[in-house]
Amino acid sequence: MRILHLTYQYWPPEFGGELLNCMERHKSLVERGHAVIVFTSGVPNYPRYEICDGIQIFRSPLLSSNSSWQPVLFNVWIVWKLLKCKCEVAQIGDLGEIEHVSRNSILNKATSIFNGILSVLRNTIVKIMHWKEIRTYMVISLADTPDEPLLLSGLSAGMRKQFLQAVDHVVAVSPAIKAALIKKVPRANSVLIPYGIQDELFLPYNLMGRDVTRTELHLNPKDVVFSFIGMVSYRKGFDLLAQVFSELSVGHPDWKLLVIGPNKSEQCAGLTDEEVQQVTEPVRGNTHALFIGRVNDRSKIAAYLAASDVFVFPSRREGMGIAPLEAMSVEIPVIIARLPGITDQANIDGETGFYIPSDDLYALKAAMLKLGSDKNLRKHMGQKGRETIVSRFGWSHFIDQWEMIYQGVKPGVIGNVSDE
Repeated sequence: MRILHLTYQYWPPEFGGELLNCMERHKSLVERGHAVIVFTSGVPNYPRYEICDGIQIFRSPLLSSNSSWQPVLFNVWIVWKLLKCKCEVAQIGDLGEIEHVSRNSILNKATSIFNGILSVLRNTIVKIMHWKEIRTYMVISLADTPDEPLLLSGLSAGMRKQFLQAVDHVVAVSPAIKAALIKKVPRANSVLIPYGIQDELFLPYNLMGRDVTRTELHLNPKDVVFSFIGMVSYRKGFDLLAQVFSELSVGHPDWKLLVIGPNKSEQCAGLTDEEVQQVTEPVRGNTHALFIGRVNDRSKIAAYLAASDVFVFPSRREGMGIAPLEAMSVEIPVIIARLPGITDQANIDGETGFYIPSDDLYALKAAMLKLGSDKNLRKHMGQKGRETIVSRFGWSHFIDQWEMIYQGVKPGVIGNVSDE
């Protein structure tokens, strides 16, 4: 089967859970004998064409990485490429959109015009695919707001709704997003496929392997290590974690914070150095906080997680957080903000970790104190978490579901969560 993926951003160089999960899914599908082709936007210092892990990657011409016309050029280029491309199925990702970032009404009006052009081009792309009898799919992986998994309002709402109805399948990564689709776009053919976790890569460490990784990080075997993975940003709630940890580290000199993920603007598009400075201010100069930065080596991330004791994820907005599930896979308990998309998935409150109200510093501090002070509780919750991931979110089962949907068969039960 020839599978095409259209996405304005792709991993690498862009960073993000959905991009990474998609790339890994592509790699597994190639290993099963499928051909995977990616059409993505041109980026500086990357070739127009390359093969990576068996995946054919085509990049559009590049005007400028921050040009307002780049998304338009990308969509026009896709239209041209589609006329010559042969494939059975296509996944339509983010095809580029210009955000309203200016208070200038004229600039915002121009932005709306650009996004209107992009909406027309996206619908044209779907029509071309239907004309060529290519089955189309798209994934909704991120809630639009903390309270609204799917927000349909404003001038673009009608076009977005039309697009969701036009594709053959809309894949929701969480029950919350699936429920919002059923309610707001009932004519869309939606299906639930939660993310799979590479449970053969994210494994629990034995004592020796754990100590080796800790030695590399200059951590002591008896340290209690809290870990965080993601952009060091406001959306990920890092300001909350920084504030609580700065308070806890005073009375617990053997408690450490391991931060894995982009913490500089050059490490991730959309992240500003000003934002990083603001959210990290409480732990700036704190020798108990260790910032690793962006890590592309997945085996290294698995090793860092397995060498930790507790994973903390106080995010303010998600679709389905992958990092907490990967932490559960390596057998450590999790502390997660209570949000649609991550509270309706694998974590079982009080059994595999704790949920805390969003933006609640006191609840976050209480959960970190409880798990940081109780080794036996951490061990029990970690083991239960690993069992949950293997039984419900195993990688092989996840790839099976995507093969089914690409073949035109709608899966009925995915991740032990009924889709009906």
